[in-house]
This record gives sequence, C-alpha cells and structure tokens, in this order.
Amino acid sequence: MSSDPDYRRARRGKPINRGKAVSEAEFRRLWQDPTLTLRQIGERLDIHQATVSQRAKTRGLPPRKEIMPMIRHHRKITDPGLCIDMLRFGVSVGEICAYFKIKRSSLKSFRERAGEPGRKRGIHPSTSRTLAEFVIARTEAQMALGLATLAAAENRAVAGVWRRAA
Repeated sequence: MSSDPDYRRARRGKPINRGKAVSEAEFRRLWQDPTLTLRQIGERLDIHQATVSQRAKTRGLPPRKEIMPMIRHHRKITDPGLCIDMLRFGVSVGEICAYFKIKRSSLKSFRERAGEPGRKRGIHPSTSRTLAEFVIARTEAQMALGLATLAAAENRAVAGVWRRAA
C-alpha cells in the first residue's frame, strides 16, 4: 500500500467512499434548504447523513435547527397550519390526534415547537370544541371573506358606472 492518505482502503479492499465533490456554495445551498432532510442531502452527495453533519461542522456552518423555522413538519401532520388553527380554536386534543392519526405526545411536542401555549389544567373535555364546530366556523369565515371580496368588487363596479354616467 502507498503512504498516500487518499489511497487508503476500507475493508475487503474497496476504496473509501469520499462522496461526490461539491463546491462550498453548493453544499451551503443544500444545507440551508429546509425542504431537504439530511438523508436526502446524503443521497445526493453519495455519503451517509452523519457525514453530512460532520462536513457542515468542519465548514463552519451553523446547526440546521438554527437555520430552519421552528415549526418542523411532523411526518404525519400534513398541514401544520391546520393543526395550529385547530389548537387555537379549541378542538379537543383527542379529536386532533384522531384526525392526523398521531399520539398525544407527538401533538404536544409539535405544539411546543410551534410556540403555542398549552391547555389549562382542569378544563373538562365537554368545554372543548368539536372538529365539526371547527369545520363549520372555518367554512363560515371563508364564505364571509369571499362575500366581502365580492361586495368590494361590486362597489368598485357601481362606482365606475356612476362616474361614467356623471
């Protein structure tokens, strides 16, 4: 064997996997992309996900949790905004968990990461709102917004007619 460090070989005579060579800018872009997981970055660079973190650390990049927004997607919470709206509206924890098919502990950790306040102790489940009430209220709010938009458009049209008539 040669004394050249790049010539070193792993077990069974295979060369050590160094991954694809990428520029500093390209690696930084991949590291800061919130849509990519470490595993996906590793697959693109042909290296293990732990190696991705090590390379970022050696390049002086900040940890991803400082770069990423605090609301990270839970794998089963497909719409984090909807989940937060449900929490703020007061839908029971049990119904939210059933809707997203998650455990209570998962909802609690998601709520904490999102910065939402916890529920007060001692609130009886009968005082919380149902999922059906949430859907009705949300639909009513969307309809009211649509009607307000339509009314504003009609007012502009009528004002234009009166201006032309005058």
